Amino acid sequence: MQKLYIKQKVFKITDHYPILDEEENTLYFVDQDFTLIGKTVHVSDRDENEIFVINKKILTWLPEYHISYANGQEVIIKSNFTFFKDSMNIISQDYDLSVKGDFFSHNYKIYKDEDLAAEINKVWLSFGDSFELTIYDEKFADLIIGLCIAIDNIIDDRERSS
Repeated sequence: MQKLYIKQKVFKITDHYPILDEEENTLYFVDQDFTLIGKTVHVSDRDENEIFVINKKILTWLPEYHISYANGQEVIIKSNFTFFKDSMNIISQDYDLSVKGDFFSHNYKIYKDEDLAAEINKVWLSFGDSFELTIYDEKFADLIIGLCIAIDNIIDDRERSS
């Protein structure tokens, strides 16, 4: 099991922040490109080697994100239409995952078949958006980080539109 922590800045034009482990060591860096339409986020390791890029697909009815890894693999995150609960599918050539979440509390569980692979929980009493990621199946660590970034973007878009 691995725990990771994401804490974003409050006043920002683009995102730039580290992802930390339990001992507050930086494991990843997140950098968002400034774009007027869509969203592009680069995630690199502590040595600044790019691991993957997240692109928000534009002109879709429900949010959709594409994660492109440095090794050429691509993963698609698609939101499903639901009321009061969040539901997403993660599709890749090697596996499919499902995400179940609570629209109001921003807590999410990620499943591979029936097995719990990870949890994403928003930390409420913090200045800025903060998340705790609990990863039970560590082979999905990079994907869970990408998923958390996509979920945060979906939350921000909902808050701006309401």
